[in-house]
Amino acid sequence: MSIRYPQELKQQVCAEHRQGRSIRELAADYGPSEMTIRHWVKEFAEHETGSVSGDAELRRLRREVQELKEDKAILKKAAAWFARENIGRGRK
Repeated sequence: MSIRYPQELKQQVCAEHRQGRSIRELAADYGPSEMTIRHWVKEFAEHETGSVSGDAELRRLRREVQELKEDKAILKKAAAWFARENIGRGRK
């Protein structure tokens, strides 16, 4: 499972990179890997210029769909658990 970093952290790291800090320094200071920070920098550059490729958008959407499926599965299990708990309390 990958770590999900807050959007604010991504923006802060990318802003500092644009101001001249190296990716290596940012990785050491903030914790994400250099590869992760490179990805953020590229993503923010594409977003700012508005030139997101179709492939990049497709990958982003597939990632989002997968995350939503995982969230749905967790909620489904939680709902089933709560339903069992409520049924058990009603019999007492």
